[in-house]
Amino acid sequence: MIRQSKKDAILELKNTGMSLRKIARTLKVSRNTITKILKDPDEAAPHRESRHEEHVPLIRDLFKECKGNAVRVAEELESRHQITIPYQSLTWIMRKHEIRKRKKRRAGQYHFKPGQEMQHDTSPHQVTIDGKKVSAQCASLTLAFSRKLFIQYYPRFTRFECKVFLSKAFDFMDGVCSRCIVDNTSVIVAGGTGPDALIAPEMKYFADMYQPGLWPMP
Repeated sequence: MIRQSKKDAILELKNTGMSLRKIARTLKVSRNTITKILKDPDEAAPHRESRHEEHVPLIRDLFKECKGNAVRVAEELESRHQITIPYQSLTWIMRKHEIRKRKKRRAGQYHFKPGQEMQHDTSPHQVTIDGKKVSAQCASLTLAFSRKLFIQYYPRFTRFECKVFLSKAFDFMDGVCSRCIVDNTSVIVAGGTGPDALIAPEMKYFADMYQPGLWPMP
């Protein structure tokens, strides 16, 4: 039987627009299980009242103050009010009381200036090496303006490989952009998803070494 925390995570990831394939790979559950939960979200949600629901007015105020960042809400609850609410419970309360509205997905064309934005992505591929098919992780970095692309394959992709890849990619690009969009590289994140994602401390420290002022784009 799937745990309630994982059901909440499925609903949360789907609300961010993540595909079923990515959710299944991230949480290590089957697509059929995900589909069943998404078809009946009320059944997937807890039926009992949460002991934290008495704090709904405070959560609502902090949600506005923190500009919709649920992770910041949890931090402010604990630091300012000495109230500790598990992240999954907090997001469930927000959904139940409609504190967080589902954001409309953007559509259309986007225009970027040189050096403004780059995108990092990883995805599993089947590659043929010496006549044998093996699984490998394809890592890529793309410049939004010029579409210049750098890719490498790895047998696995941990934070160590991520830092190695990005270092080589930045050298190849002769610099970094002021903003990097991370599409499907979960090793960079310590917790949360979408706008609520928390970057792992070691990855934040790594990024600080490549500030645009120190590595300007040509």
